[in-house]
Amino acid sequence: MLRRPFATLLLLLFLICVCLPVLVVRGCTFYDTPRTGGLTPHAGPAVTLRRVSNGTTEEISLEEYVKGVVAAEMPALFHLEALKAQAILARTYVVRRMRVFGGAGDPEHPAADISDDPTRGQAWLDQDSLKERWGILHFAGYWAKICRAVDETAGIVATYGGDLIEVAYHSTCGGRTEDSGAVWQASLPYLGPVECSWDRHSPHQARLVSLTWQELERKLGQQAGTLSVAAAGGKSAVVTVLSRTAGDRANQVRIGDLTTTGVDVRRALELPSARFWVSESSKGATLTVKGYGHGVGMCQYGADGMATQGSKYQNIIAHYFPGVSLRPIFRE
Repeated sequence: MLRRPFATLLLLLFLICVCLPVLVVRGCTFYDTPRTGGLTPHAGPAVTLRRVSNGTTEEISLEEYVKGVVAAEMPALFHLEALKAQAILARTYVVRRMRVFGGAGDPEHPAADISDDPTRGQAWLDQDSLKERWGILHFAGYWAKICRAVDETAGIVATYGGDLIEVAYHSTCGGRTEDSGAVWQASLPYLGPVECSWDRHSPHQARLVSLTWQELERKLGQQAGTLSVAAAGGKSAVVTVLSRTAGDRANQVRIGDLTTTGVDVRRALELPSARFWVSESSKGATLTVKGYGHGVGMCQYGADGMATQGSKYQNIIAHYFPGVSLRPIFRE
């Protein structure tokens, strides 16, 4: 009479120990519904990172790599939600390039997915470098904050139409972000200009840059005396912004007989941004420059301002990247 209950008990144990785990563990699927966190700090594939400072290539877990990028690219004093938004963008940027996900890797270093050269992508710093930057007294608190931002968004990336987005961010937009086509000749639907009134606490909000005509001639490679003679004539402005971009930055600029782009003027004159206005005197030109950086994508100081006013990382990314969705890399 005890056989039937015993058999039933065995059947229940079989279902709990064998069948239930099979139903729970279904493997991994690339992209699915959003979630907050879920991956451990060391989960996921390794990033092959080229260290330009010493010429070495090393493997580091994806989430640890993201921590080094967030710490290098955004002030640790920023609001936690801004740091979370930065973490998602940093992760998206590298996953798009990782060969294990079908990316092309680093074209200059075939053995690496990416380098830590900020002029070609994202900056990255190890903990020893961060101790030097922050100081030993601040390191523990700042690093814990960075880790929290990354861990609480672990595995989340930004997509558009099911594909990873091309990530862009900068320090300060000065009131309005830029269309990607105005900077890189490739307009993307989620990288268009948006208004931004949250970056006013940035130290890069506005700056005056004064240059003599001789300095302008030297920096622009023009013949000595060309601009000063034109200024002495007084018939028309020597420096004229002929047109502006959708992001209110200088597009076409005429300087003497030279017509060039605002991006080229910014590069040649080493300006904080291409969002500038010009006034002249007999001695030279003064440029009022707003913002810092190329202006495309997320304004970092704007993200901090949004977060301070109560916005979550989802709202921050939605504002600066219209139409973009947040997805986990894997669904367990």
